[in-house]
Amino acid sequence: EQQGFKRVILARELGLDAIAAIHRECPNVELEAFVHGSLCVSYSGRCYASQYCFGRSANRGACAQFCRLAFDLENESGEVLLAQKHLLSLKDMNRSQHLLAMMQAGVTSFKIEGRLKDIGYVKNITAYYRQQLDEIIRNNRQLYCRSSYGHCHINFEPRPEKSFNRGFTEYFLRHPREDVAAIHTPKSVGEPVGTVKEIRRGIIKVSGLSSFHNGDGLCFFTPEGELQGFRVNKAENNLLYPATLPPALRPHTPLYRNQDAEFEKQLSKPTPQRTIGIRLQLSETPEGFSLRMSDEIGREACGTLHAEKQPARTPQGERIRQELSKLGGTGFEITQYESLLENDYFIPASQLATLRRQTLALLTEQALPTPATAPTHAPATSKPINVEEHIDYSANVANREARLFYMSQGAQEVDPAFELKQPERNALLMTCRHCIRYTLRQCPKHFPGSNHQRTYNQPLYLRMRNGRRFRLEFNCRLCEMNVYAAE
Repeated sequence: EQQGFKRVILARELGLDAIAAIHRECPNVELEAFVHGSLCVSYSGRCYASQYCFGRSANRGACAQFCRLAFDLENESGEVLLAQKHLLSLKDMNRSQHLLAMMQAGVTSFKIEGRLKDIGYVKNITAYYRQQLDEIIRNNRQLYCRSSYGHCHINFEPRPEKSFNRGFTEYFLRHPREDVAAIHTPKSVGEPVGTVKEIRRGIIKVSGLSSFHNGDGLCFFTPEGELQGFRVNKAENNLLYPATLPPALRPHTPLYRNQDAEFEKQLSKPTPQRTIGIRLQLSETPEGFSLRMSDEIGREACGTLHAEKQPARTPQGERIRQELSKLGGTGFEITQYESLLENDYFIPASQLATLRRQTLALLTEQALPTPATAPTHAPATSKPINVEEHIDYSANVANREARLFYMSQGAQEVDPAFELKQPERNALLMTCRHCIRYTLRQCPKHFPGSNHQRTYNQPLYLRMRNGRRFRLEFNCRLCEMNVYAAE
């Protein structure tokens, strides 16, 4: 705030109390927070594993998704404690049930992660959060209003669990410690749909309340924890005819649907539209007719039509209303129409279209007013911030301006970003709130009764398939896990 920043995008790891504390200290800074999508296991902006291993910088939008790989977990002597699990892969964030609490804490903008997601994902997830926010605003009009104009018309029922997800987590929003990992697979699991009741002659009978469709994609975990899937050729109630019956599928196995054929059809329909409501009023003038438009934003415009007033032979009211209401593709829709004509006149469709376009042009030429909730920003005081004398590579200083900024704040030495000059071999590559020992219930702080904690004492290592090793360090005081480069 002191340096003039108007909006801050908060770290995903912050809980409600921390967000509220930031808002109390800096009430004039807009706070933007993540609410949904894939999670980076490392603190954002401080992940160097992709650059270190593959020469692709996660901090510059080219992440090779190192954290989604399978690793062996080893002790110092090289003993494999856990083989080929996705030990750094996290579930997906879903905070949709806590939007009001986040708003009360001071969040003014919600951020959805969507890297490499398809159009169906974007439609479904944004529509779902739009509905949730609209409902909150309707119930709290004295506190909140929309920061944008118009209303969304959604032509399907949004369901987040039907889009790509690895299982959901609220990611420390309300609780300081949570199992956020999805170590068995980095792939989409989808929604639970029931349990295998029996398998007979290649037909799967499912127990549960879900309905199935031809073309559904289902998946399950084998006893070894491997995710396998199959396509449903035909569905008759709870009887499924798979294209190929997976040999590992057994009765009592939980099933998940990661592709809903019927839902995908709904998403393929025309994209939901956002429109601004307009009220129309048609009147007579001495020279012809006038059309007044006023939108929900508060703008008004009046267009005129010089035309002869021809008495109509048949009722014209409905035809005139329909002609004036043709606003498709303009971003507007008619919410109210009023005719003040004293007589029934015949007005050609071409003249009505000219009057409509003229009036709409006058309306849209007017500037949009600033929403009432837009915060006012105090001028920056340019008060120096507290920095270390030595700024290391984790500050991501990659150009002259960034270096000069830190020097102006009191830094004596500024290292270049990791991408420009990789530091020593044992460099810190990640700092994570996710802790492997916690996920495996071997944390001495939270699971003091575990029989295997000595086996999981430091140091531990992650080993890639190609043999490269990465040393793990556990900071139990801060509940953090560090990942270091170690050949």
